[in-house]
Amino acid sequence: MKRKIFTLACILFPVILMSQWSNNPTVNDLISDIGHNSTLCKVAANGKGICYVSNWVATTDTNHFALYLQRIDSNGYRKWGDSGILISNHHSKTWLSDYSLIADDAGNAYLFIEDLRVPGGFSHVYGYSVDTSGNMKWGANGIMLDNNVNTNCYSPASIISSSGNLIVAWNVIFGDTTGNALGLQVQKLTPSGEKLWATPVVYTGPDSTNWFPNLVPTVSDGFIVGWVRFLTVDTVVGGQEYRYYFAQRYDSLGNPVWAQKAVICDLDTLAFEMPTYPDLVVVPDTAGGAYYAWSDDRTQNSYFNTYVQHIDKNGNLRWQTNGIPVSTYNVNFIRRTPGLCYLPGSNELTVFWSEMQYLPTAAYLNLTGQKFSLTGTREWGDTGKIFCSSPNDSSFTLLRLMAGSASDIYAFYEKGAPSAANLIYATRFDIAGTYLWEPNDILMGGDAQIKTSPAVCAFGKQFVAAWQENRSGDPTSPYGQIYAQNITAEGKLGLLSVTGGLSMDNSALLLPNPSQGFSAVTFKKAIEGPAVVSVLSCDGKLVMQKEIPGMQKFNYIPLNGTFLSPGMYLVRINTGEDNIVLRWVITK
Repeated sequence: MKRKIFTLACILFPVILMSQWSNNPTVNDLISDIGHNSTLCKVAANGKGICYVSNWVATTDTNHFALYLQRIDSNGYRKWGDSGILISNHHSKTWLSDYSLIADDAGNAYLFIEDLRVPGGFSHVYGYSVDTSGNMKWGANGIMLDNNVNTNCYSPASIISSSGNLIVAWNVIFGDTTGNALGLQVQKLTPSGEKLWATPVVYTGPDSTNWFPNLVPTVSDGFIVGWVRFLTVDTVVGGQEYRYYFAQRYDSLGNPVWAQKAVICDLDTLAFEMPTYPDLVVVPDTAGGAYYAWSDDRTQNSYFNTYVQHIDKNGNLRWQTNGIPVSTYNVNFIRRTPGLCYLPGSNELTVFWSEMQYLPTAAYLNLTGQKFSLTGTREWGDTGKIFCSSPNDSSFTLLRLMAGSASDIYAFYEKGAPSAANLIYATRFDIAGTYLWEPNDILMGGDAQIKTSPAVCAFGKQFVAAWQENRSGDPTSPYGQIYAQNITAEGKLGLLSVTGGLSMDNSALLLPNPSQGFSAVTFKKAIEGPAVVSVLSCDGKLVMQKEIPGMQKFNYIPLNGTFLSPGMYLVRINTGEDNIVLRWVITK
């Protein structure tokens, strides 16, 4: 019996002592909890074992929020304390302006925000860079991206270019504090923080507002920026306002490439029937162009449909003018909040959307998808394929759609009822729309609380979702804590790397295993830097430890455990990017 208990303890020990990822969807990884006042999180990863989660934290100063960043490894360990490191404590208009978080291949995090530190009441855009050790590479106060006077800048968006530079675009109001002309500005930076353009690229129009930029990288270190044009056609308060969607490609020097801006959608009869808050989304193709999706009510029957368009690298529309509908059935459907996923292996586009379907006897809420060929043919019928459906008591909201490989797609979505708890799910299917997991939909965030600002990113061999949720029971806080949960490519929650002698992602190997005390561990690192190999007994006692400089790619560490008693031990490898845990059996 003692031997059975000892063996069971050894099996469970890595999960109990070391794992932060939970295999229970109602018990998630706590990322931030400063006074139960954390909110609006974002996630970013680089695919090499580096993942960041950022969030605002409400301070005791009225209407003031501080920005924090946390780094987690592939097993869910928080690397920077309980709630991360402080990025910015400057006042900003967080109720009005969004911010962005991205990560590059070297493992650096970049955050772009708006704040009010310059006297005069005007907002400016600032950037911060944080390396894997938590060092502020661009200084504690970051760098200001715009050089405007008497302007307000809001909601920066950012991407990594094909050459590893940073492209940042934001909304700008020129003039006084109330604004009289609205446009876009774009700046390009190196990873070291050098601004490559003396002044930001500016796009505005004399008779309209051009706002809400979205960015995709294109060839030769260039980019494509899409935006929404707002045109007021009368001067009456609350007067009619039209909305159009356009795009332009810029080269590496910030010069426009296309002679004329590309028209994503500018049909006058539907311009007033766009959503009040635009839902234009974009993904790049692999040839320097981009796919776009949006919703509008061009039939003017109060039923929104979703449309898609493909623009090539030369600015040509590859599909019909003003877009192809995801379904030819417009009556009795409202299709909104689309998401896109391009499949380069088959040159196909998958689009998902939230859908309300009204039938004579009932109403249904669906999460529905459609697939398009390279020529724009609908491949899942004229109504699309329904992946989730319920009576009119729960809604489905797409969070993220991502390609796993050339032949599979991952979808992340919320399911919830109005003013009630919402749940976060993931599903995986192939290019034919056939489910690949059993059960088909895996619950990731299952605690019975309202979740807000959910975000999802790919993280090596797994995916990470993060969100705000108040589990503290504190009725005085309108915010809460930030939680995160992983899910593997196989649809499993929990620890990724605790195995026998071979890690699940093939990043570490312990041989021979079992052994009589002489073994060696080999592992790979994404970046050069110190690594620590620790050997622990099953009761958690440290029995051996080695620290090495740590070379990029493969490292070899011999282990001499001949002085140890026979039994099972745990070899923990802290590479600086990950904590990998292997089981080591010693026999005599």
